[in-house]
Amino acid sequence: MRQMGCTRVELGLQAPDDKILKLNKRGHTVQQFKDAMYLLRQAGLKVDLHFMPCLPGTTAKHDVEMYKQLFSDPGLKPDMVKIYPCTVIKSAELYKRYKQGKYKPYSSKKLIDALIEMKTATPRYCRISRLIRDIPDSEIQAGNKITNLRQVLQAEMKKRWLRCECLRCREAGHIDIKTLKHKNIKTLQPKLFAEQYQTTGGTEYFLSFEDTKRRMVFAFC
Repeated sequence: MRQMGCTRVELGLQAPDDKILKLNKRGHTVQQFKDAMYLLRQAGLKVDLHFMPCLPGTTAKHDVEMYKQLFSDPGLKPDMVKIYPCTVIKSAELYKRYKQGKYKPYSSKKLIDALIEMKTATPRYCRISRLIRDIPDSEIQAGNKITNLRQVLQAEMKKRWLRCECLRCREAGHIDIKTLKHKNIKTLQPKLFAEQYQTTGGTEYFLSFEDTKRRMVFAFC
């Protein structure tokens, strides 16, 4: 894959908890996932990890705890994450559990509060690539139906005076220059930052050119 020019692989972990993985018939363990990440790192590939809140067997509080584990466990620490809140559709096996009363997703308020905690816990080197799976709300029988979820979260975080530090939220193309109190982007002086962190694959380095207050990223490696 590297010889063909591939630089990134997406992997569906969904939850770093073996009990939840077994309950949801994922077919792999957390350790197997870590082994896969180690092999990918040794090949020089970046990893986009999929995380799914609101699965059967979890709570909003536990989801936040598991998300934080993604960045504290040296066997994980992905370059990117896609956060897909679990939703129920008729063609899924989960629909039967839902109809039998064996599964009930937690409320939209709890989900929004949990996602805000996740966003504020994301390190600068990581990009939150997505915050919702593109499923029409007419197909969803239960779970999150907010199709502009990222926009809703951003508005709510603004009310709470909170900011997401993930790479996507700080990229020049996603920031309104007016919020930085600069009339012209050219007046911002780029500064080189080098972040270092340990994984089971070795020492990782995240290099970036940002403004001095680290609100806007101009370039990164």
